[in-house]
Amino acid sequence: MKKSLLGAAGVVAAIALGAYPAATWYFGKQLEAELDRQYATLAQVPLVEVAERRFERGVYRSTETVRMRWKPEFLAAVAAGTSASSGTGLDRVAIEARTEYAHGPFPGLSSPAAAARAESRVYLVSAEGEPRALTDGGGEPLVVRTRFELDGSGSGRFSGRAFEIALPDDTRMRWGGIDVAFRFSADRNAVQAEGTIPALEITDASKLAVVMKGIALDMDATRPFAEAPLFFIGNQRISVAQMQVTPPPGQDAQAMSMRNLVLEGDVPLRDGFVDLSYRIGADEVRLGDDVVGPARYDYSVTHLHAPTLVALYEEMLKLYARPELFRPGSDPGQILASLAEPARRLLEHDPGLRLDRLSFAMPEGEVVLSVAARLRGVQLAELENPMLLLPKLELDGSASVSAPLLTAFAVKSFQRKMAAADPTRTVSADEARMVEAQIEAQLHALTGKGYVERDGLVLRSTIRFRNGEMQLNGKPFDPMALSR
Repeated sequence: MKKSLLGAAGVVAAIALGAYPAATWYFGKQLEAELDRQYATLAQVPLVEVAERRFERGVYRSTETVRMRWKPEFLAAVAAGTSASSGTGLDRVAIEARTEYAHGPFPGLSSPAAAARAESRVYLVSAEGEPRALTDGGGEPLVVRTRFELDGSGSGRFSGRAFEIALPDDTRMRWGGIDVAFRFSADRNAVQAEGTIPALEITDASKLAVVMKGIALDMDATRPFAEAPLFFIGNQRISVAQMQVTPPPGQDAQAMSMRNLVLEGDVPLRDGFVDLSYRIGADEVRLGDDVVGPARYDYSVTHLHAPTLVALYEEMLKLYARPELFRPGSDPGQILASLAEPARRLLEHDPGLRLDRLSFAMPEGEVVLSVAARLRGVQLAELENPMLLLPKLELDGSASVSAPLLTAFAVKSFQRKMAAADPTRTVSADEARMVEAQIEAQLHALTGKGYVERDGLVLRSTIRFRNGEMQLNGKPFDPMALSR
């Protein structure tokens, strides 16, 4: 009896040991098939292509080497839009990823169960074709670690220490490192990512330098239409703690800096329509000696018919395969002709454009502006004649501005005008008071007619445009009357 039990246990163990290699081989086969599908989708991207791919599948582990480069059609379009006779040099830039996969159901005989684990090392390919690890030599190169779950979903991390990339035309990019976590759904129709980049510095041949510190990003994207694999909706947020732009030495340009810059975008899909909403803001913006902040620029494009928007997007992607359209002196009408039909159908649904908020503050006060515009029932042919659009334009807005800020702008404008004629010329106190008096007289005329309301130091007004007629603060207004 004891021997028979031991014999049965041995048979079960033998079956299990034989089944596990078969299981890992199956998961490896499924992994390769899924990678083939993803690279087939990538082939539709108009910017990059797979120059070389080698996948070697084993029973327990597989390896893959993929080299990516810019597509020749895209390079030709870029070159056609420049005057560089020697090309842009982008054809010499390539990225290579070398990946080791461990197959499930227990990758590397580890737990918990998973379909596969992957570790990819990323290299920059030189002009001579030699891959170079993206690292400053002080640690691990750029690495992507991914876990594929049994249901097809997955997650991973994109991380690396500081590294520098030398691009063509003496442009250099130095990354202070990168750490990005990501997740994706089983069907790859949903992707989320969040991470940080401690610093990024870009310097070109002229020594123009852009330095960003404290970069954080967050993205949640969804692919709503299976037949449009490159079209995503969702939201994203990028913040930069500090940004400095330094002009090239010897150029008559001012340095610019920003503090706590935030860029946010929301692209929801509701009832078959897409709304695009973007917000840009900074706590402080410095341009030379001028300081502005906080500053905001929020805008939206609303009621975009989703299927038609996808068609317009796909037509735009196709333009990259036609570099002749981007050559200097080419007829821009050819590009418009390619987009005419989906643009016409998009206009049929009366999309709207909104400047949700444009505001900035200075020591003298603040400016706040918002405008919403929509063209009702416009035809594509009418776009060629703006006068035909006026009766169909609907516009509503509001504005408020500090009177001292408005006066300060007028004085500075007068100073720049005088300096342009004579750099040694300075504006006297009497001249400044003259400009202030002129502005005050104009404001008095506007408030007297009811076009503008004055509340202490703040000026407010509303704007409305219907059927070719404008109203300011609810009163009919003729813009030409200001010049009389």
